[in-house]
Amino acid sequence: MVSARLILCLGLSLLACATGVEARLDLPDTIGVAAPTAGEIVISEASSSPRSIAFPPGDGLTWALSGGVRQQTTIINGEASRSDHIGVTLTASALGALTIPELAVTLADGTVVRTAPLTRTVSAGDARLSGDCYAEAAFEPATAVVGQTTTLIYRCYLAPGFAVQTPGVSAPATATRLGEPTQEESTTIDRQGRRWRVVTWREPVAFTTAGTFTAGGQQEYLQVRDSFLGQSVVSRRRVAVKPATLVVSEPAQAGRPADFAGLVGSVGMTARLDRERIAAGEGTVLELTVETAMSELVRRPELPAIAGLRAYRREIAEAATAGQRRFAWDLVPTGPGNYAIPAFSLPWYDAESGTYQRATSAALTLEVLPGSARALSVGGAAGDPTGAEAAQAIE
Repeated sequence: MVSARLILCLGLSLLACATGVEARLDLPDTIGVAAPTAGEIVISEASSSPRSIAFPPGDGLTWALSGGVRQQTTIINGEASRSDHIGVTLTASALGALTIPELAVTLADGTVVRTAPLTRTVSAGDARLSGDCYAEAAFEPATAVVGQTTTLIYRCYLAPGFAVQTPGVSAPATATRLGEPTQEESTTIDRQGRRWRVVTWREPVAFTTAGTFTAGGQQEYLQVRDSFLGQSVVSRRRVAVKPATLVVSEPAQAGRPADFAGLVGSVGMTARLDRERIAAGEGTVLELTVETAMSELVRRPELPAIAGLRAYRREIAEAATAGQRRFAWDLVPTGPGNYAIPAFSLPWYDAESGTYQRATSAALTLEVLPGSARALSVGGAAGDPTGAEAAQAIE
């Protein structure tokens, strides 16, 4: 074992590329306390064979070589690359955050390459990890109101030599999926200092009804090993998933607005006129955009009657982006003047504060100048505002 600064001769002979040499220290995200944690120094495209390593001094840190050195060749799109993998162990004596300085590796030709500093957490290890696989699901937050976004988080912990292909847990069938699942990987250790791979999936969801919902099941995982004939042997295993439970309640009754339509979470509203100043006989388009995670609950709001202004519902051809609803009206004034278009308003429930809020667009003004008319295509026929296309007319 090596404590503080130590230079170890490796005695290796290796051909590699002469340019683009890089070195990195590969360690788990969590380091064991008072127990050796395995890692490795990876040198890519070395100009010559590694000759020595300078381990940095550090209070409470003990370094050692472990498992010798292995050479690896990788071929991607016909291009071959080679790397040296030097096994090391690190033992920390205290819990908490740990900053590991750079390591200096000297090659046989005198080139010195350095690893980047790392920050890790020192812990006693995860007591839940035993055997070769552990899986758990959770909702964050674990309580919500109808329509509130929560995240289904599923983690699969895998011991060395094991892998997983697909997640064994999905959102309940009654959930509204608010986005595609994301996947990320990390590492941790068990109480013995063994390094485990952690695969995490996250999926935002919401529920339209109150109740208690669970997500769990069985996780299939694989062990791949080589047989004595040089062929890969795949063993399939299963482990029960620790299930997640979510309790969904109705939004508070106290203070609920009469026009509340179930929107939970922040709502944004933007109103605009295609043209704010037109000539008499011309028209313009009023467009309203509503942004909310629960856009499927947003219905077309009513446009109040405005004296001297006829309005016709217009269908928007292009699809709205996710989390957005758009509405439009063709506006045709009967004469010159200034027309005040009132603000639109929608209530929404703030689950964090337990209160109702209201999103409001800006009020607009349409200025109509005396002048000659020009043709205008509207969503509904001006002579038949009650037709199928003209669902609303305001005088």
